[in-house]
Amino acid sequence: MNDTINRYLAILCYPFASLDFFLEDYFEEIIQNKNAEKKLQEAMIRHIQENCNVYSYDEIYMYLEKCYLYDLRTKRYKNVFLMYLDCLYKITRSMISQRDGKIIFKYWENRQDESFLGGFGDSNKIFLFHSMNMHIPLDFIVMLYITQNPGNDINSLQYYYNQIEVADQQLDAVLKSGVAENHLHKGVSISFYEVWEVFMRPLDSKSINAIKSNTIEFGNRNQTSGESLFFVLIAGIVRIWLALALKKVTWKNDELNELVGRFADGKGLEEFYKKHWGGIKEKAAEDKALSYCKELWDDIVLPSLPKQSDERTIMQEIFHVPDVLHTSDELIFLFYGMKYLGEYRKRQESKTSENEKRIIQCFLQYIRIKNYVFGCTVQKKNVRGLDYFQKEYYEKDSKLSKFYGAVSGSLNHKKDKVAYWEQAMRKQFYNQNLKKIEFRASIN
Repeated sequence: MNDTINRYLAILCYPFASLDFFLEDYFEEIIQNKNAEKKLQEAMIRHIQENCNVYSYDEIYMYLEKCYLYDLRTKRYKNVFLMYLDCLYKITRSMISQRDGKIIFKYWENRQDESFLGGFGDSNKIFLFHSMNMHIPLDFIVMLYITQNPGNDINSLQYYYNQIEVADQQLDAVLKSGVAENHLHKGVSISFYEVWEVFMRPLDSKSINAIKSNTIEFGNRNQTSGESLFFVLIAGIVRIWLALALKKVTWKNDELNELVGRFADGKGLEEFYKKHWGGIKEKAAEDKALSYCKELWDDIVLPSLPKQSDERTIMQEIFHVPDVLHTSDELIFLFYGMKYLGEYRKRQESKTSENEKRIIQCFLQYIRIKNYVFGCTVQKKNVRGLDYFQKEYYEKDSKLSKFYGAVSGSLNHKKDKVAYWEQAMRKQFYNQNLKKIEFRASIN
């Protein structure tokens, strides 16, 4: 059953977690040309073969029909954005709720389960939720849930750091007595969320050296490591563009606007990279792409941002968030982004302007890049065993943790190891029921 659930989730998450859709939106093509389904099926099969154990092509086609194609045929969407938003709201209504001020997993059956989860809506729902946490990060799903309630404002994120809890009163009563225990492995103690925040920060010489010294790689069968890394770094710049766009601030720089357009298109950004650095050795190409991104930050992006003190972050300044709000920059950004998407969905009868289209497309592309990186850092589901984990993932996670420590140490004027351990411990203490924690480190 676990393999079946993973195949279902791989298909469900495919448009939001693959660089295939970053480069080419197959569902948009199907809306424009009904004969494009075969192209999607072929891409889907390749994707499933890389990420799951394939049972049969028929099963893949059936889940594809259930998740997307049936709705695409029957609801006659005017644009693909509305189909994606409908899918995300189905996930939200089925899986996420709020109780006593906490974000919780809706493990009980509800009306949405039958149409959305089908055979996975009973006791298998717990396994499905566990597996979904290995396919995509759920922070943007949670923000979509929070923003659909008009009574929730930015202050609803106070002390929220991506925790999703189990809504079980008996279990909660036991946990509150302080019996929870945990242990912390030194090499992989930083979560994906902290690493992503560091990638989204302004690129400087310290972070460039940290990327190079830890050989950060996100390549796949189609993109080189340098090309995929370039997509990630441009996502950090586009995140700033999006945040300002939500505040109705427009860039007056043609180069940056063109770059945002290429990011929205996906294929255009790939062609830009290949045109400038595709003909040279990969290591040299990656170095030049890093230098290019640093120049963008130094010469165009940072001079256009509101001035900030050492105590405040870029998102706090852009959205005028009070100092007393304790949450992450990414969650602040996603809160306002998901709120925008929700408002767009409510007025879907009105025509989509070019500016709206650009904003929504960039949001989807940003989520795809982020979810793709998440997929690179989480163990795949097609091979099991400790040896595979250690070879493919433990080493990669260790490098990302060192990268985080180097950049975070520089930002906070601390030694790398001090910054690393501080955040590693802080992450554990988000669990308010923690009674005991054990620290583990291997001896060289």
